[in-house]
Amino acid sequence: MSKALVHVFFARRAASKVPNVTDVGLKPRHIKKVAVIGGGLMGSGIATSLILSNISAATENNPLKQSVFSEIEKACPPHCISATNTSTIDLNIVGEKTSSQDRIIGAHFFSPAHIMPLLEIVRTEKTSPRVILDLLTVGKAITKVPVVVGNCTGFAVNHTFFPYGQGAHILANLGVDIFRIDKVISNFGMPMGPFQLQDLAGYGVGIAAGKVLGTAFPERTFSSPLVDLLVKGGRNGKTNGRGYYIYEKGSKPKPDPAVVAIVEESRRLTNIMPNGKPISVSDQEIVEMILFPVVNEACRVMDEGVIVRASDLDIASVLWMGFPSYRVHLFRPLKPRSCL
Repeated sequence: MSKALVHVFFARRAASKVPNVTDVGLKPRHIKKVAVIGGGLMGSGIATSLILSNISAATENNPLKQSVFSEIEKACPPHCISATNTSTIDLNIVGEKTSSQDRIIGAHFFSPAHIMPLLEIVRTEKTSPRVILDLLTVGKAITKVPVVVGNCTGFAVNHTFFPYGQGAHILANLGVDIFRIDKVISNFGMPMGPFQLQDLAGYGVGIAAGKVLGTAFPERTFSSPLVDLLVKGGRNGKTNGRGYYIYEKGSKPKPDPAVVAIVEESRRLTNIMPNGKPISVSDQEIVEMILFPVVNEACRVMDEGVIVRASDLDIASVLWMGFPSYRVHLFRPLKPRSCL
């Protein structure tokens, strides 16, 4: 336990040290004004985070990112950094209609943006070291822990962790009770199980991200109709008080018995239960079926050179997923091609 906590302590500090960026003598600029384009849940959270740190913020309606960046380039001075909060869109595509791709960078906040401490900074091959350093500095100024990653589908964090939800949905469609899955993962040390986490995040972004990741990685993507069935039934998680759980003001989330019929319909549609019967699994097997694919995906992320160091994924697992700091970490011992 103590070794794991020490590892997290030093990994958190190492995350902001980026080769050829923080070690080449550059000094960050003093950024005091930020414009936030988009006033939804994520945009308002980012604006709140900036305001609480005494950095000016402006929110507007959000058109398509390409046209926005093209208009930003026309309106802003040449030293302006163009950062996008997208979690799946290729940054090269976002900036292809601009002539200043060295100033385009990803600033991927995690919802709720004014509370979650992780900030995924996404660089392209054309992003300048100064822009990366400036965004690292802004991240620290607004009390975030920045992790610098490369540009790929899902970037480092969503790319690594998308199998987490996939494993849960496979188990559910194989006949394992969803509330048991959540309880087992919570008992392991996570703040909540994968289905309650989906409720908290809302289904819209998850559906959109799932389509992008499914297109990019079809050979290792499981297509579950469960979330679509929930949405069809008027459920959208915590945002409207009804998801896998029932959410009432002043009380803890309660498992919704009515969801059982929706899960059964999903099982009927996927038809993957052996001989039509639920599988029998231990609690340990549930943990392994959900977490081991995440470790394998982390190996792929490392092989592709998306991250600077494996400990950056440990920090992401703690600060975003809530992976317990006291456990031996998912990625601490990993080297490229060390998949399970």
